[in-house]
Amino acid sequence: GKLTVFMAAIWIMLMHYLDFRSSKLALASVITLGIGLWMMLGLMSITNHRLNFMNLVILPILLGFGVSHGLYLLHLFLEGTSPLVALRSVGAAVASSTLTAIAGFASLFFASHNGLKSIGYVACLGLFTTLVVSFTVLAAVLQLIHDKREDHASLPAHDSHHEPLAK
Repeated sequence: GKLTVFMAAIWIMLMHYLDFRSSKLALASVITLGIGLWMMLGLMSITNHRLNFMNLVILPILLGFGVSHGLYLLHLFLEGTSPLVALRSVGAAVASSTLTAIAGFASLFFASHNGLKSIGYVACLGLFTTLVVSFTVLAAVLQLIHDKREDHASLPAHDSHHEPLAK
């Protein structure tokens, strides 16, 4: 299990690096996945739920959703929009898609089999945490990148031919 998770993480980072051609952007694109899953595991611990053989099967779906949140927002941001515009443009679609999936998995809460209930719980919790992280942590990271880009663009270009006059 640990080797599989490690190999999946390496594969995801490699694919994102090839997509963005930047290790910083590749790392930014998986923030939602990484922090969202850590939040999910923390909340599972607080609520006395554990990963088990049944609910472990939901992790590939969480990998897909967690990664897509970051990719959609980051790609739109890289087209030159501000983080706020990216969230307004793609955020509703990302939220709608995720909330629809949450509603579908929540139907497993009514199953008579505890393993199916567990799958529903882990799926809903993981989808919710990755969505929250995409709209908070990722948005904040994108805003920092945007502010740095704006500050850099507002600096006057240094012209070596015209030195400032001495007083």
